[in-house]
Amino acid sequence: MTTRRNILVAGASLATARVFAQAQDDWNSSSAESAGLRAAEVEDTLRDGESVPGLRALLVARHGALVAERYYDGPTADSLQAINSVTKSVCSLLVGLALRDGRLKSLDDTVAQLIPESLAGVPNSAAAGVTLRQILSGRTGFDRDWRRWREIMNAQPLVRYALSQPGEKAVGSTAWTYNDAMVSLIAPILRRAEGADLADLASRQLFGPMNIESHVWEPDGDGNSLAAAGLMLRARDLLKFARHGAEQSD
Repeated sequence: MTTRRNILVAGASLATARVFAQAQDDWNSSSAESAGLRAAEVEDTLRDGESVPGLRALLVARHGALVAERYYDGPTADSLQAINSVTKSVCSLLVGLALRDGRLKSLDDTVAQLIPESLAGVPNSAAAGVTLRQILSGRTGFDRDWRRWREIMNAQPLVRYALSQPGEKAVGSTAWTYNDAMVSLIAPILRRAEGADLADLASRQLFGPMNIESHVWEPDGDGNSLAAAGLMLRARDLLKFARHGAEQSD
């Protein structure tokens, strides 16, 4: 969980630094030895992956080249796979780009400032004073059972559902809590700021420059792309985000 929390806010910072460099269509390949790795140890790691429940893919890249990959229980290199809550990190990158381009002013703007029209329909929303930074870092102060995911998918409209969440479970803005309903507000926030759906923004600002040609983004009950989960990518394309993150930090 700690890694995921760091990725969310780090993603917003990363995207403000530089435009993503144009990626090659797919990965160049390299042997383990050429990448400075021991082939036997890489193979042992791939083999060990067979005993990990739920593991669908394991890829190794170094110095910009794909060294090894193994798929488990059916998927192939061309399979679109659900990345679940990593979708949040992709949304965080879109937030960072909106900040870079001046579409959003500050991570410390509140929900009331970011989507005032939506909030007008829920005037007593406990989320009104929550900041974008708190949403991205999972520190809204509101807890929620992650198993109620189906409610989020079916809510119409989702923004009203999210804003109507009760506030009596508030635990303070400094504590981390899991709340997909609050994360769902990233979608209307970016739509208002950018005038486009998450999937359209990602295709133009991220997937295009990174030569990610195939993806599926699951919609909510109103047909808008979900922010908390729902994105499907090839494992090779998901790895491109890690490669670009490494390049940006050099």
